Amino acid sequence: GARQAILAGSTLLLMGICAFAQYGKTVSFLREVSPTPNWCCVILWIRQFGAVAGMTVPMVMHMLLQPGLFGNFDAQFLVPMALVSGATLGHGFCWTLNIVWKEKGEHLESDYRVLNLLPAMSAQGRRLASDAMRLAKKRCAEATTSTAMEWAASRVVRTLADMLAAKMLSKSVGI
Repeated sequence: GARQAILAGSTLLLMGICAFAQYGKTVSFLREVSPTPNWCCVILWIRQFGAVAGMTVPMVMHMLLQPGLFGNFDAQFLVPMALVSGATLGHGFCWTLNIVWKEKGEHLESDYRVLNLLPAMSAQGRRLASDAMRLAKKRCAEATTSTAMEWAASRVVRTLADMLAAKMLSKSVGI
């Protein structure tokens, strides 16, 4: 039993290390499977305010069409009332959508925005996963930069050495 648990834990650890080491592939996968930032915001809005919106629209329609409330009024009064109620609902929907964007806009524009769409993930888990992705990106950039700098420096040194050797060879030969 304990051996199986250790094997499962080490397998998961190695899978995480593999994903961490292959950051470019991980980020491209996350970018491919996640919707655009605007759609992610709409999905989060639906999760947060969808029940209220789903309840409000039918209630307003019912109030406008019910004969006991506004249904007995003339069309000259009912049409502006419908326009005002629609504008009010639209303003409320846009306002709440802006609230969601302001809260999570930075995360929604990142490469790991799909982490925000996982339904059973707590805010702390989402923050830890985001921090891990940022750290992986930073380390990947540092490793790439240092490798590129080493390659460029070695290339410059080799080129200078080749040029110096060619000049010395041409002087010794008399060319």
